[in-house]
Amino acid sequence: MSAFVNWESLLSPASPKEKVKAPAPPPRGNTAVPVPPELPSASVPWATAATIGAVILSTLLILYLVRSNARAKSTATRLAATKQRQDEAIIAAVQKTLGEQIKATEEKFQQTLDRRIKDIQETSQQTLDGRISAIEETSQQMLDSRIAAIEEAFQQTLDHRIAEIEDAIRRRVNQRLEALESKIKMDQEAIDSLHNAINQRMEILEDGVRILDGKQLDQEATHITSRSLGQRLETVEGSLQALDAKTRASSQRIEAVDDSARVIDSRTKALSQRMEAVEDNLSATDGQVTLLSHDASRGVDAIERLQKQVKNLPGNEKLRELTGALEERFKELESRINQYQLAIEEARAEPEPEPEPRLTWSHIESQEIEPTGPIYVRPSYGHSPTLSYDGSLPPTPSSSGRSYSFTSSNAGYPITTPTNSKRRRMEMAAGFQDTTFASRQKLFNSRQEMHQRKDSIL
Repeated sequence: MSAFVNWESLLSPASPKEKVKAPAPPPRGNTAVPVPPELPSASVPWATAATIGAVILSTLLILYLVRSNARAKSTATRLAATKQRQDEAIIAAVQKTLGEQIKATEEKFQQTLDRRIKDIQETSQQTLDGRISAIEETSQQMLDSRIAAIEEAFQQTLDHRIAEIEDAIRRRVNQRLEALESKIKMDQEAIDSLHNAINQRMEILEDGVRILDGKQLDQEATHITSRSLGQRLETVEGSLQALDAKTRASSQRIEAVDDSARVIDSRTKALSQRMEAVEDNLSATDGQVTLLSHDASRGVDAIERLQKQVKNLPGNEKLRELTGALEERFKELESRINQYQLAIEEARAEPEPEPEPRLTWSHIESQEIEPTGPIYVRPSYGHSPTLSYDGSLPPTPSSSGRSYSFTSSNAGYPITTPTNSKRRRMEMAAGFQDTTFASRQKLFNSRQEMHQRKDSIL
């Protein structure tokens, strides 16, 4: 404290014009003894405070004496030298006494301060150790519980997703296969019914042709005497042309049957496209499995990040054991995912049932056949030409179609071609004309309803 007292200002009296400057406060940054912020204000003992108070009082007393002596100098100049020597002796004694007291006080204060700082350091170290151990235990427990919860949730989610994917794939494949089997059966039944209908129509057509041939032979037998040889030759040429046209019509009908078979072949192609759609669904499930593998890799990355964060904490042996267990479990999960992927690839690699051999389809342009030959002239006879000899109507293949005649076994009889210009000529088109998927679907649905009605009746 003696270093902070301005003794020159105390010894020399200040002039009234000059202002007495207060002693400068000690710099805070250069204190000899750093006081910790945790030190309370009542930590200095009472004896030290009393000593400091006595020192301050003695200092004030000395200041008062010095001031009074300085004032007496102006009036008593003769005793200046004597007073000055006395003052110097007094000041020296006071400085010595103050130095000893200040030194003793500093020693006591330093000892008390060191003891207090040591106690504070011990208590703070104990408190800090307890808190650090508690924080480590709580963080370890929270980390263990968090990792266990994450692992359990991920395992449950993965098992649930894999089970759902397997069930969905199984259901979809079974549904697709059942639908394909039912459609194939119905298509086969439709083909059989179509062949039966074609055979029946051909038989009816042959019967009608035979009846027409018989009638024409009878009609021509009544007119043999009134015909000349030139007319017979012309009728023979006309019959040959009619026969050619009939053969062309029959060939076009056969081509129409071939076109229907080609339509059936196109349906089989549609079925193959549906099988490709099933394969696309399998590829989509494979993509979902890859997404699950990506999620597993992301979980591994998250656990690696946790491991990096945990490595900075003390006591990493338990955490290392835990991370080893987690790595083993994730390896098991990865092996299971690989097994599921292999199972899906094996299911996709199974050989598909080979389709039955079908007729191929090719586009054929429709053509119209113009009948050629002489026009039939209806003769005038007593009975109706549409009635047979027994009075029954002959069966005709089609009420709106044009009828043609064939040559008989006897080439000497003239043959004519009956026709009617008012009747609408049937368009001879190869196969279905302007067929679309919607029209074929409607036909298929109507046939399916018909089969269902038959089954319900039976």
